[in-house]
Amino acid sequence: MLKMVESVMGVILHQIRKNIGKNLVKNFGAMLVKPAFSALKQSFNYEEYGGVPLLGVNGISIICHGKSSALAIKNALRVAKEMKEKEVNSHIQKQLKLEETINAKAS
Repeated sequence: MLKMVESVMGVILHQIRKNIGKNLVKNFGAMLVKPAFSALKQSFNYEEYGGVPLLGVNGISIICHGKSSALAIKNALRVAKEMKEKEVNSHIQKQLKLEETINAKAS
């Protein structure tokens, strides 16, 4: 999902840049909304996320972008640490067992 969002954002930003430079009014409007677009772009920056967890693994595994920078790796390590501290795997296991119990009773 993250890869798809990155691609879509790239296309959208490219089209915006391509169309803004066409006239003075668009250029002025672009200056007004530039902070909002910068914030939007930053919110989808893969370096900020670092990576995404690979679910279904008995442990913590973070999948990073192939072109990850040092910042992205640092943030991937942060994500792994947070997953460990919040005991994400144990919560998933508990929820799966609960679902299994509910489904068994419903059968």
